[in-house]
Amino acid sequence: MRSEERFGIIYVALLLLWGTLITEPLRIYTDYFHDFVSKSVDLVGIDPTGRVGTAVTVVGMALLVVMLIIPARTELYRFIPAALFCVSLAVFLFRCLDKSYVDRRAAAALIIAVIVIGLMHLSKSENLLLWACDCSIYSLSAYLTCGLIFKPLSELGGVADKILYAARYVPQDLAAPFDGMLSLPGYVWGIFIGILILIPQIYCVFLGRKG
Repeated sequence: MRSEERFGIIYVALLLLWGTLITEPLRIYTDYFHDFVSKSVDLVGIDPTGRVGTAVTVVGMALLVVMLIIPARTELYRFIPAALFCVSLAVFLFRCLDKSYVDRRAAAALIIAVIVIGLMHLSKSENLLLWACDCSIYSLSAYLTCGLIFKPLSELGGVADKILYAARYVPQDLAAPFDGMLSLPGYVWGIFIGILILIPQIYCVFLGRKG
């Protein structure tokens, strides 16, 4: 299957399954990466909740997706899922020590994810590892789509809230800081920015390897 076909399948599946137990490890790790980028923005003196800070954070996460897609086109794709989730597990342990509190559900989700990836390596299934790699990378794209588009649209209430249930599992409305800019509502900016940052990701995917 071609890389762009996998992207379409995985991207849509993640948006549909975001909020279920299946995607919980992915939600945890994408939250960690969002926190990391936000805190990095804060360290350079930019308010991560303001327009500039949010824009930098969103672009930073989108660039991270592109930076991960590039090595995923090589034999390094085998190690990307393991690396991402091992780092996430390390961050989780550090937070547990810092707060003296263990979120058992999050711990179980991350440990199971690491075990499953380990079993994939033991089985030496390149196809499974390729799909796991793409799921790990494109979950960041799904996170941005939910935060920029699903979250603000769901807050309109009514049917939108029920259809876009995945928005409930995104901690922040990434389009909110842009609400009222040029007299346009936040969700319009969210859709515009969401599509804009998706274009270079799709471009890189089309240059990707077959699997």
